[in-house]
Amino acid sequence: MISAWLRRRDADASFRLDGPARGIFARKLPALPEQEEPTGAFDLVLCGSSVSSTLERDAVAEARAAGVRCAVWLDHWMNYPARFDALPDELWVCDEHAERIARETVPGPPVIVRGNPYVEDAAAEIRALETPRTGRSVLYVTEPTSVAAERATGDPLGWGYEERAALRGYLAARPGPLRLRTHPAEPEGKYADIVAEHGLELSAGRSLAQDIAWADTVVGCDTMAMAVALAAGRRVVSAIPPGGRPLTLPFTEIERLFVASSGA
Repeated sequence: MISAWLRRRDADASFRLDGPARGIFARKLPALPEQEEPTGAFDLVLCGSSVSSTLERDAVAEARAAGVRCAVWLDHWMNYPARFDALPDELWVCDEHAERIARETVPGPPVIVRGNPYVEDAAAEIRALETPRTGRSVLYVTEPTSVAAERATGDPLGWGYEERAALRGYLAARPGPLRLRTHPAEPEGKYADIVAEHGLELSAGRSLAQDIAWADTVVGCDTMAMAVALAAGRRVVSAIPPGGRPLTLPFTEIERLFVASSGA
């Protein structure tokens, strides 16, 4: 989301990256330098948030210590308090749903609605890749639910379900071919036994936009890729198992495979 926002601006910027962000910024902003300058060299420090990575937490702490204005852009609608050790000067959010959640759960910093340039870019890219579809192509998108739940609650099953069990539950309820796309933060081979057991196609070397452009239906539990698919006009289904916490994505168009899991 930050890379998409920077592409729209004519501003001097440099960045500090780790993990999947390196590939994203190299693709979207190849001319911008990666620098390890002290935060005191800047007028604004802007970062995302994570429940597992320490990179953003360190950036907020450094900015506050240096007296530099800092903002954190929340790119989801869940688990806000666990994302912070020290609070930034501002919270940026995508929409009014996130604004309400942020004001209720992270009191203190002003909350500013900035929109979602990442979803806008992704939906436009998907539309540009549109090809005739079969009506039966299913893309399943995963996420490291247990990692986030353990960070937030101390228990990998603290949210009432685990990602591999959720995938198995979907396959039991809707057996058939599908393409599996794993989250970039998940290790290679995490779902290898399920892929082999069910003969699934594993997405490799494709962008999220390419996978969604191919799909008629996108299935997942509670991940941002589902919001992107919805913005691109795809049918989207949540496979949160019965007993799992309710869906946090605030879109009524998302279907629930297991009604009991949504709290409805």
